[in-house]
Amino acid sequence: LLSAYSAANYRKDILQKVLYASSSDRWEESSLNMIKGSVGKCYSSRRPLPLAQIMCQCTLGDPCYWSSAPSPDENSSEFIIFQGETFSLVDSLLVRPYQASWHPGSPVYGPKEVIVEFLEPLSSDIAYPALPSRKFAVNEFRSNAEFDNVERAYYRSPALPLSHSRGPHLLRLPKPQLLIGGRIRLIFRGKYQRQTLGGDDFYMCLNPCKVFGI
Repeated sequence: LLSAYSAANYRKDILQKVLYASSSDRWEESSLNMIKGSVGKCYSSRRPLPLAQIMCQCTLGDPCYWSSAPSPDENSSEFIIFQGETFSLVDSLLVRPYQASWHPGSPVYGPKEVIVEFLEPLSSDIAYPALPSRKFAVNEFRSNAEFDNVERAYYRSPALPLSHSRGPHLLRLPKPQLLIGGRIRLIFRGKYQRQTLGGDDFYMCLNPCKVFGI
């Protein structure tokens, strides 16, 4: 294995594209916004958040985040399946909940926990539904026999807790894990926040995530 110094030098975000997601609220809030090429300028801006989000245009109908479908259950889960590099030694991930400055109270729509799964390599390509897709519940996805192979994980991390804050949250695996085949599922368990614009449902909104490996 590489030394700690070498690992730090070669460590990078290995995510390449989004393959599938459990749900999306609106077409423009698709999970396609979760990949690094879609990162909103508002997250890294040093301007006050309301101004940064206006300049990013995520307050004006061009979201830089993914939003789940609404749920009445604060303990409901969501997931996103990514394609990463085919082989990598993964040690951590970065999760960035979205803070909606234009919603009353400027709420942060983050998950309570994250679980990392490495999915078994496929013998042939799975025909995922096109993204952005209609709203899928997790249970509906899991009951669909066409995607049984997609559900098989050879590595599953313990639940990694997040505080109810914008972050960013750097979460480390208990020890580095070898990713083979490149498919990663991030499971986001629990929702902290009800929407404050009206209604009683819980949402989860995230800026692009990163998974770090060498």
